Amino acid sequence: MDAILAGFTVGFLAVLAQMFQRRGDANIRREEKEADWARQDARETAERERQEAVAAKAEHAAELLQAEQARQAAKAAEAAELLLAEQAKTLARTDEVARLAAETATSTDVQLSALRTQNDEIHTLVNSDMTAARESDLEQNRISLALMRKVVSIERAGGGEASEGDLAAIERTEKRIDELEAILADRLAQQHLVNGNRPPRPEPKGGNER
Repeated sequence: MDAILAGFTVGFLAVLAQMFQRRGDANIRREEKEADWARQDARETAERERQEAVAAKAEHAAELLQAEQARQAAKAAEAAELLLAEQAKTLARTDEVARLAAETATSTDVQLSALRTQNDEIHTLVNSDMTAARESDLEQNRISLALMRKVVSIERAGGGEASEGDLAAIERTEKRIDELEAILADRLAQQHLVNGNRPPRPEPKGGNER
């Protein structure tokens, strides 16, 4: 009987031990789950706080940007007003300059006309002096050519021949006479054009006949 009771007691105690073991395991798993839930809640709380901080920073940045845009707009408006004022001053100065220019236009035209007249007179005098000098040069060359031809003619009449130097001098003089006649004819034609007259017909060359 004692053996049966002892066996029953041992079995009962074993069952109780298993029950306590299962309850302890259940408590451990529940504590682990609660710890997991607490960690998850902490992560979610931290993420929510981070997102709120980011949103707050974005809102602050937007406010700063809006303030900067308002400041830039105010500066642009001020610059536009200054520009309009400066343009108005410039237009006023331009009108004043135009008025003064209109007042002095008549006097300036008279002065320019006088200067042009004086310049034309000086040009005419210079051209006249140069023309006279070339006419004198042409006449001297014509006389020289006539004398050289006379000398050659006399030498040939005496049975001699003209030297190469004399013939070359005659050729050079003839070319110079042609050049001077062309220059004088061109100057005469230009002078007639300036005076509004038709240029005269060129006269036949004289004094340098071969």
